[in-house]
Amino acid sequence: MARGRWDVIVMGGGPAGTTAATLLARYGYAVLLIEKEQFPRFHIGESLLPISWQIWLRLGIADQIRAMGNPCKRGTLFHLFGKSQHMYRIADVGEYFVHPYTYNVIRAEYDELLLNMARASGVAVRQPALVKEVIFDGAQASGVVIEEADGALSRAFAPIIVDATGRSGLLARRQKLRHPDPALNKVAYFTHFTGSRRDQEPDAGNLTVYAIEGGWIWFIPLRHGIESVGAVMDTEFIRSHSATEPQKFFDEVIACCPPMAERLAGARQVLEVKVISSLSYIADRFVGDGFVCIGDASTFIDPIFSSGVHFAHTAGALAADTIHEALQAGDYSMEFLCRYERKMRIPMSAIFPLIYNWYRLLRDPDGANIFALADRVPLLRRTLTLVFGGGYSQEDLRTLLETINRM
Repeated sequence: MARGRWDVIVMGGGPAGTTAATLLARYGYAVLLIEKEQFPRFHIGESLLPISWQIWLRLGIADQIRAMGNPCKRGTLFHLFGKSQHMYRIADVGEYFVHPYTYNVIRAEYDELLLNMARASGVAVRQPALVKEVIFDGAQASGVVIEEADGALSRAFAPIIVDATGRSGLLARRQKLRHPDPALNKVAYFTHFTGSRRDQEPDAGNLTVYAIEGGWIWFIPLRHGIESVGAVMDTEFIRSHSATEPQKFFDEVIACCPPMAERLAGARQVLEVKVISSLSYIADRFVGDGFVCIGDASTFIDPIFSSGVHFAHTAGALAADTIHEALQAGDYSMEFLCRYERKMRIPMSAIFPLIYNWYRLLRDPDGANIFALADRVPLLRRTLTLVFGGGYSQEDLRTLLETINRM
């Protein structure tokens, strides 16, 4: 293929971009992937879901994932305002998954593995390099302007451009498609520790969530003796708080949660507190003539149920399959590429009601509580456990969704 011309150009080398690029290269297409950062690099989103075994097997990296030595996550424990605890073990719905466990990962290592996978599959990777502009012929995306690390500019062209630029959301922002979710107006504060108190096996790698006034806290055991700790807080709560400096605010939030403070007693913080505001957003549409937005470039769902990386992989795979069909048909229109979006919105529609219910619980701890209800209704508990594993099929979630909508 002539220099500068490709079948597909992928902007971004995270889980969504590498999944799409790898599968398209294996379909036999010439794929260019452009990533602005040098790897390894820090990224949040460390607790994965057991449903990911399906995509790991399709990508052929399941053995590599298993060999990384990451902590094994077998369930999720919810502490609700110090009043009750609710454990959801993947093994209770193990028949829905390849394996009844998953892993917590250091994203710098995980994402580098995925990018190396893409290279090994024949994807041409330009890194570090920045997409300065997406080129349009009328309404049709047709190429990109690339800035290399030394400042040199070049152009590359393809009939389909994939935006996997993460929260930067290059195309969604420039096309004015992206809007925050007002019901999920949250801010995340997070960092890493070493020396925190972990649970005993077999629960040493489990995700723990603490519901507190104004939000919730996560505790994720990682390898190398590192623990990821973060707080997702309501914007109004933050505005009413006296501490404005991120480290001080984070420390005070932790101090308000005795079980979490106890875990961190004697631990050492090894990363400055990082902040992400306007946490959740969604694009009006994920596709246009000649382009597809995937992963965080199209939407970011609240992290409470650890769905981010799974949705990124899912979007990358669905987009790759749709783009393959489009290239075979020679049809790069928005109408054709919408096949990807329609499929992607099915699991999204399943998870959003549960997220909204979670935040209703945080606002009204004494009100309707789906966790307490699930303790009394075995079928609901199984379905809820299925959600925490990433099993977002509409049929299996029907009972749960109907219950939530009545609450």
